[in-house]
Amino acid sequence: MLDIGSAYLEADMTGESVFITVDKMTATIMAHEFPELRAFTESDGTLLMRVKKALYGCLVSGALWYAKLTSVLKDLGFVQNPLDPCVMNKTVSGEQLTVVIFVDDILATCKSDSVITDLVSQLREEFDEVKGGLTDDFSYLGMHVVNNRELGEIEVSMEGYEKEVLEYAGVQGRRSSPATSDLFSVGSSALMGDRELKRFHTIVAKLLYLGLRTRPTIAVAVSYLATRVTCANIDDGKKLDRVLMYMRSTPGQSLTLACHGPLRVVASIDAAFGSHDDGKSHTGVVHKIGTATVMSKSCKQKMTAKDSTEAELVALSDKMDGVLRLDEFVRAQGYVDMPPPEIGQDNMSNISLVTKGGGKPRTEHLRVRQYRVKERVDEGELMITYVATGSMVADLLTKPLQGALLNHMTKMLLGKNRSK
Repeated sequence: MLDIGSAYLEADMTGESVFITVDKMTATIMAHEFPELRAFTESDGTLLMRVKKALYGCLVSGALWYAKLTSVLKDLGFVQNPLDPCVMNKTVSGEQLTVVIFVDDILATCKSDSVITDLVSQLREEFDEVKGGLTDDFSYLGMHVVNNRELGEIEVSMEGYEKEVLEYAGVQGRRSSPATSDLFSVGSSALMGDRELKRFHTIVAKLLYLGLRTRPTIAVAVSYLATRVTCANIDDGKKLDRVLMYMRSTPGQSLTLACHGPLRVVASIDAAFGSHDDGKSHTGVVHKIGTATVMSKSCKQKMTAKDSTEAELVALSDKMDGVLRLDEFVRAQGYVDMPPPEIGQDNMSNISLVTKGGGKPRTEHLRVRQYRVKERVDEGELMITYVATGSMVADLLTKPLQGALLNHMTKMLLGKNRSK
């Protein structure tokens, strides 16, 4: 894990000249430290200065820094992944070295420790301040990452962020599940006041980030609550409190990334029919590489389906592209011999529609959705397989599960067992 200090200032400001006005107080301090600046002080005591480096706050600074960093990496022999230009690869002595760029943070991975050490040395020759180095326990974008080499697994958690959210919310108590069966019921309680609504909105936004990272088990509840941030009532507040109490009962819940068995992109896509008060259904999708969950999402559908099969078709056609892009990304990383990606479905009628065709779609729009999926299947780019509801991990992202089923699905989603 590496961090480039004062990163933007490593890049030159190019193109049209950019000027800034330095206020009187700051200009006075600068002139005291650098007397030669007094000759350029304006009558009102300010300074007008031309920006020579990609100063923080300028609109183009991020792009200039990215161009600078990628140029340095390309000169070192790195090649960008065509699906994500922030992922770059280089082969060194038969080992693949991969770097992931997020502004000034660089995550480097390779089987050989010496290759990463050499990269650190090369970057320190190019930039004034390069922090970090080789470690199996580090923080990255608010996530705590631990590389367990003996088990061939990586644990990712956000216990620090969770603690901050819980302290901000100030909710006490514990619950065994993040939501009850009445999650999607609007109820008839009084609307929140402006102050309560602002707090509600803030906490839901924080939990959305957490659910997308390391706490996918709260995603379905948070996804629903996100639809209520402008009109939340007292019942919605109680539902939010339950999510927080569930987090208190499962502190530091982590995501295990491992690939036990053959490497392949596997997905689960599920829909809960008519869950929402306005009749719309709810979609859940899980992307795995091998046994590792790399993406999960829970969201309300944008159109109203007339039955469960139609809801499943909408979910599948909406989320298929993400599965195909992930497969293409992994292949671009060099894993070209994988079988086609596999999407699990628990609705036999929908499977028949997208693999055999036929049926009588209600609208032309739905017919296009059906045959667009079938085209991918017929061309061998995608496999659709049946998965029983009790083993459909995306089920956890479409409805509020309880008890043993919740615990079983949680283990599957977080990679705590080797099932898909």
